[in-house]
Amino acid sequence: MSALDTMIVPRAALLETLSAVQDTVSHLIGDLTEAEIVDIEGYMGRIGRHLMCSRNVLVPINKLPEEILSYIFHFNQPAYPDFAPSWPSGPRSRSWIEVSYVCKHWRSVAVSLPCLWSLVDLRQKGFDAHKLEAFVRRSKAAPLTVFYENSVSDHPVSRALQDVVARDMDRIRHMHIKGNLRSLVANFSQPAPCLRSLSLWHRGADDALGHADPAPALFNGRAPLLRKITISACALWHAYRITSLTHLALFHVEVRRLDDGFVDMLAGCQQLEMLAIISPRPLPATELEPQQQQQQQQHTSRIIVFPCLRHLHVVGVSHVSPIPWLRLFLAHFDVFEHCEFQLEFHAWSPRSALPLESVLSIFPPASQFRPLKRIDTVQLWTSYRTRPRIAIHSRTLFILAYLNDFPLGRPEEHMLFDPDARAVIINDTQDAFPSLWRTLLSPTARFKTLDVFEENQNTVEPFEALRPGPGAEGVPCPELQTVNWTSGSAREDPIFELMAVANDRARRGSPLRELSIWSNGSGDGRRTVEFDALGAPMGYFNTDSSTQQWIDEAIQGLIDATTAKHPDGSQW
Repeated sequence: MSALDTMIVPRAALLETLSAVQDTVSHLIGDLTEAEIVDIEGYMGRIGRHLMCSRNVLVPINKLPEEILSYIFHFNQPAYPDFAPSWPSGPRSRSWIEVSYVCKHWRSVAVSLPCLWSLVDLRQKGFDAHKLEAFVRRSKAAPLTVFYENSVSDHPVSRALQDVVARDMDRIRHMHIKGNLRSLVANFSQPAPCLRSLSLWHRGADDALGHADPAPALFNGRAPLLRKITISACALWHAYRITSLTHLALFHVEVRRLDDGFVDMLAGCQQLEMLAIISPRPLPATELEPQQQQQQQQHTSRIIVFPCLRHLHVVGVSHVSPIPWLRLFLAHFDVFEHCEFQLEFHAWSPRSALPLESVLSIFPPASQFRPLKRIDTVQLWTSYRTRPRIAIHSRTLFILAYLNDFPLGRPEEHMLFDPDARAVIINDTQDAFPSLWRTLLSPTARFKTLDVFEENQNTVEPFEALRPGPGAEGVPCPELQTVNWTSGSAREDPIFELMAVANDRARRGSPLRELSIWSNGSGDGRRTVEFDALGAPMGYFNTDSSTQQWIDEAIQGLIDATTAKHPDGSQW
């Protein structure tokens, strides 16, 4: 070691010493050897790094106590829902640990913080067994969240995962796996005392897990905290006995797998709070009718009471003969009024073969499917830009129809209505759909109020849905008393046509009591006509209001109400 390596210059003489060194080097220009130049550059580099460390110490955040830094690092860590999570993607999925590369102080704090290392993402390229061990070691006793996705080329990582599961299964709180589950089924028989949620996305043959009779309990029945499971493309319930769930999501499962074995699993999960079936796979057309007949014969008529079920979602249903299997599926459910139901179909095109039966015929009786016991509002939205769907919650039936193509049926045949029930129709297209409107406002409908919101009112056809037919035909919606009609723009003033409809209804013994019109085309704001008990006009009022705001709010409210979401508010 040279004298320069050990000499300590007094702090007061530091700048004077550096100035002397600078003068000496300047004086020796042309006389220094290459080796001497390299040595001096090395010292200059080390001095620069020491100065950078000194400057970092002066940065305000580096003056924070370690406890505060720990909180900051912790909140920089990404949060993933424990139920049906969106998977970490790209290089940012482990970006929060980059704080350990900033400086020595930050690294010491980060390495000592177990929660930073508790999210183990085995899908990342270059994440080998050595890094896995480092994560597990630094996580100390913190509960682990494991993301794993296997492929043909990552057998070492797969073995590393199995080692972690075998050694640290008692610390794994959330486990999310994508791949061929056949190679991992051995892990499902180990005790998992800390496990709270499990996601299994199978890639491979549909029956890879096989059938077991009797089926062993999942994790040998020793996962007492496991309440949330997500399953994709396999029928896990055929291979393992699953009980005590509060949340269950099924992705890409063949509808024929929703058999009595599935019903058996549901019977063991009567505390279920959320059940979601996303993109169920229909049967091939060649198997459709024979398989449905067989299912109808084999399905038990067992009805299971779900007192805690709050969310029942069926999303991404094919339009290929969905009604029979949906009817069989829902026939097993006895749910209470607080349950929110949502059904969404794939987008229908004009060439789609629409179901021949009413979509509403899928429901069990209202005495069994209690959200149907008291409906006080029906909202129908016709649009170019939506997938067909229905939703029931908050005593409201929401219907989203792609143009006029929706086999609605008559709601009053499938549910019970409040005496003062209200119908809301929203049309944000350039066209009118009188046939769908007439179905909703049939002579057997019992609505007291009708609210209509149209983006553009270009035809009088919608008014015809309220006009009595000739002869002995019944009056549409005979108990209707109030009509509120809002149009963003109109070619002609609709008040004259609506007054003619009101007169026709009065002559047939079904008079209106109030008619209100908002129309930008008229320039008159809101106009209201009141009628007496016989339907004769008795008052006219005119007030200012914004029609476009009413339309926008109505449409946005309907979108929000019918979009299937996780309990945390994120969409499926």
